[in-house]
Amino acid sequence: FQKLSESGIFGCVTAVDGWVCHTRKPTKKEVKDAIAYRNRHNCWGIVVLAGCDAELRYTMFSVKSSGSTNDVTAWDLSENNYLLTEEKKLPSRFFLIGDEAFVCLNQFLVPYSGRSLPVGKDAFNYNLSAMRQCIERSFALLTQKWGILWRYLRINYERWPTLLTTLAKLHNFCIDNSTAEEIPRLFDDCIDDLPEPVIEESGEQQSDQKKQNCRRSDITDRIIASGIRRP
Repeated sequence: FQKLSESGIFGCVTAVDGWVCHTRKPTKKEVKDAIAYRNRHNCWGIVVLAGCDAELRYTMFSVKSSGSTNDVTAWDLSENNYLLTEEKKLPSRFFLIGDEAFVCLNQFLVPYSGRSLPVGKDAFNYNLSAMRQCIERSFALLTQKWGILWRYLRINYERWPTLLTTLAKLHNFCIDNSTAEEIPRLFDDCIDDLPEPVIEESGEQQSDQKKQNCRRSDITDRIIASGIRRP
């Protein structure tokens, strides 16, 4: 990730984002509230909350939320959020990155919001975006590689999490095939843990956890001191 950042931002280990995998409409026998699986793009689906490294390999993959769930809620429901915020499994010198849908923490950096930002904040956003593109490219690679994802899923509802998690691991296998380095993974294996319907409330849901911007401010200050600007 440091190589992807023109400013040489050090410490990022995973880029996180959400992706809606298109599915058929769940039946009333399968779920209590089928409408929870219809997202804002008027299609049926299930939310995948995933993170990848700079080589597009998935380091976390969670399939626990219905299609109408926004990214920050899917993150709050994931095991990886608990491991990061409660168990403190990630060493303090490292952090994750995401888009503005998430809450900024010292170990989860997101862009500054708004337009016409000062030069330093604008440069920070530019570099963060360059690093964050990895997860978008990883989703694109996943969906292009496996033909079953070229159309909406028609298999049994209870197999959706298992199928998607398996495809993610095969995705990693293909990338790792010529790599000897062992990469630690934090997959949420969902064979016996089906997603609970979560209906998105009006407006963007915000975490109750207090925002922490210390690391983001420090990085921005270093960018300003280095005279780095958006190209």
